[in-house]
This record gives sequence, structure tokens and C-alpha cells, in this order.
Amino acid sequence: MNVSATAVLVLALAGQLADGPWPTDWHDSRNSNATDLPGPTVPRLEWTREYLDDQKLVRASWDAPLIGEDGGLFSWVETYNKIESRSEQRFVKLDRNGKIDEGFKEIPSEYMGTPVLLDADRVLICGVWDRHNEIWLFNSAGEIVWSFEMDEDYHCTPPKVGPGGEIYVFFNRYRPEEAASGTLFAFKSDRQLAWKYPFESPFYLDLAIDPDGTIFFLQGGAGELHAIDPDGTVRWRLADERLRMGYRLAIGLNGLLYVGRDDGIVVVRSVNRRIEWVVPEGNPQFSIGVDGTLYYIKVVENLYVSPHLYEQVSKLTAVGADGSVKWDFCVSNGLSGPIVDGDGTVYVGDDFPNRVPLDSHWVFLRAVKNGKLKWVFGGNACGWPAPGDRVYGPMIGRDRSIYFTTDQGRLYALGEGDPDGGGGAGGCEESLSCEVFNFDAGVAVTDTSWPDGAFGDGPAPDGGVAEGGPWDRSMPPDAASDVVISAPGCGCAQVGT
Repeated sequence: MNVSATAVLVLALAGQLADGPWPTDWHDSRNSNATDLPGPTVPRLEWTREYLDDQKLVRASWDAPLIGEDGGLFSWVETYNKIESRSEQRFVKLDRNGKIDEGFKEIPSEYMGTPVLLDADRVLICGVWDRHNEIWLFNSAGEIVWSFEMDEDYHCTPPKVGPGGEIYVFFNRYRPEEAASGTLFAFKSDRQLAWKYPFESPFYLDLAIDPDGTIFFLQGGAGELHAIDPDGTVRWRLADERLRMGYRLAIGLNGLLYVGRDDGIVVVRSVNRRIEWVVPEGNPQFSIGVDGTLYYIKVVENLYVSPHLYEQVSKLTAVGADGSVKWDFCVSNGLSGPIVDGDGTVYVGDDFPNRVPLDSHWVFLRAVKNGKLKWVFGGNACGWPAPGDRVYGPMIGRDRSIYFTTDQGRLYALGEGDPDGGGGAGGCEESLSCEVFNFDAGVAVTDTSWPDGAFGDGPAPDGGVAEGGPWDRSMPPDAASDVVISAPGCGCAQVGT
């Protein structure tokens, strides 16, 4: 059988995690997926980027960007040169206006991997593909200033950065002739071994680093959680079956740790190593706001909008640090997020069915605050995204900016609009209007035979037709109309209420 051995390297390097708006996945080494910066009060489309060059000869497909200290955007981009019929990938920096920053030398595809931004525009990358056993640190000139390589049967995972500039990275090894085991190695800046910590069952692993330097180490395969001091001393170990198969670890306020599983979120208090409560409907795609509020999305109902179109109704839920539910808000699929800003506004990339073209979806970015819809942005009048697209991110920058990408590779920048004149350009201010289709009364859509010219009067639970039901409309969604779906027990609100 395949057996995995894992090593986690702790490498003290000069430098810190970049003091930028969004320097790493999940925003920070706590894995909070939240920022203390505010997003736009009213959104405005600032720019989009589909090409790498102004002549529009090199088509670009962008990954979700990271945001550096000066507000610049860092992203892997796959480019296609129309003239040469050639594709390649590179890691580049854009300025805040979406232009290539020539002061940062691009990193070529041979170093493809998950990036983390350090200070002075330095980039730490864990390799993938045929270089999955390597990690590199690049300076802004594109030079490798440090690297580390394990044996070929190791695979690294995205690195974490401690408050003193320590670098933490998993290496998973598969060797059928050995029992599953792993070791946490600590190296000094001169690469001398400082300490090591062995462990078993190296599956479903995650790390989160507290601002005081404490390393919290999740072993979801073993159902264990470890707390390790910066000097390598094991502070405690908790074994509980409720932790098994967890693979997302995040640090909240007041010593609370959050372990995400596919079937719930387990909340552990680190001071007494006690499981405080379990959120049974949560999932690993959660965020923790600056006030300690937990936000997550969960599918609550499946709908068949047409014979060929399957739709889900999801619920965005806010849970306080005491485990009490603050509010629920229903979205459609909840395709990305939730991302939380410093004002407590939650951003969700969402969609809902659109019958023009047939069985496609329009994608929107929703902003929800205190259980009320703050604004929704998107649709064809805004020029983004196209039907069938999906929002990735968003990442929140300075000056109330938001950046995200879509399935089709477009990169978008939103900024602060005019609260009195609407948000956006080219007719996008109309996207602030909202049509609410509420079926709190228990109207269910189960029929897959839809009458011509109607988007879907569905049968009521008693078999009758639910006139004016949640899908009763004949116009396709556009920038002038949005749909907020409410499942039973879930409330929806108009914009601005």
C-alpha cells in the first residue's frame, strides 16, 4: 500500500510576511480569510484585464491575485500568443491600475507553485508538478535568494510564515516500504537543525500560526490537534474523533481554534484543550471576522429549475464567538467566499439561473452585512462575468478596492462608487436594484416540466401551482434585476434595508 511520511520544515529567514492587504491564501497565517480593511460602500467597476499586452495579442488567464505592500497585484497568469500560437505561464506583478509593473521581474513557469508574499516584493513558492519537492524564495529582481530541496518522493504544500519570519512548509512522502510517519523539523537561519518533532498519520494536515508564534498543527487523519511553542516544546496534544478528517484549521479570538470538515466545524478552546461546540452544518469554506464572528455557507435545498438545469439554494450564516447564530442570509450557489472585511461586510461570489442563453448562469458578487443585502454587482450591462463564469476570491485591497478573477480568466478591479449616483460605469449602477423572490412560506420547486414563456411556476407542497413562486418571471436576469432566493426558515432583504 502507499504510505506517506511527512516533514515540516521551519526555516528562520530574514524577512516577514508582507504588510500588504492580502499577502497569502486565507489572507494571513491564522487562516482567517478576513481583513481589517473596508470594502466599497457602493461598488464601481474600475478596470478589467483580459490581455497581457495593450495590442491584445497575448490573451491572459489570471489566477486569483495576492496584494502586496504597495497595493500591487501578484498572480500566476497563463498567456496565449495569437501570432505564435504558444501558451506559457508566468508570475507577474500589476500596478493598481492593472498595468504590468516593469520593476518586478516575472518568474517563469518552471517555478510554478503556490506563492506567499514577503516584504520588499519577495515571493516564496512551493513547487508543483515535476518540482513538487522544492521551495524557493525570489527577490523582486527574479533572483533565487534561497531554496530547499527534498528527495523526489516528497511533495510540498503551501508554506506558512511566522511572526518572526519563520517559514513552515509540509513535505508529504509516499514510500510503500515504510510505516506512515512524519517529523516537524526546525532549522536556524544558517540551516542548522534546531529541533524536531515526530508524528504519525500524516494525512489531512494544516498549520495555523498565532501572532505570539504558537504553532497549531492539525492531523485530521489521526483526529489530533497539537500546540507547539516556537522553540519546539510541545505545549499540548488533543485527540478526539470529532477532529478526524478535518483539513482546515484557523485561529479566532480568545483562544478559539476552528477545524473545518466536510460535515461541520469543530470549535476548540486552546486554553483548556476542550471542544466548545460543533457547527454541524458548517464546512471548511469559512471565514473569521475581526470581531471573532464565524461565517460559512451551506447548501440547504436542491432545485431543478428546468429539465437541464440543476440549482442549489445555500445559506450564509454568521455565528458569534459564543456559538449563537447571529443571522442567516440565503444565496444561490454561493460559489466563492465568504470573504469578510473590516466593517463586517461579507462578500460571496454567487449565481442564479438565466434562460438566455439556455441553461446558463449569470454570476454576481454579493455584499451582505448584518444579514441584509448591502449591494449586488454584476450582469451583462456591466460587461462581466459571462454566463457560466465563476468568481474566484475576492481579495480586498486598500481604498475600498476589491479584486477577483473568473473561470474565463478575466481579472476585475472594483472601487468605491458614488453613493448618490449609483455604482459602476456603463450602466452598472442599475445593478443595485434588487428583486426578491421569497418562499419562506414553504413553496417548493420540484417539477421539472416548465411551461413555455415562464421561468418556472412550481407546484406548492399540496400539489397546486404556486403562482408568483420563486422562479415566476419571464425576463432573464440582467444588471437591472437580481434574485435573492430564500429557503424555508431563511429571510431575504431589499437593498439598503
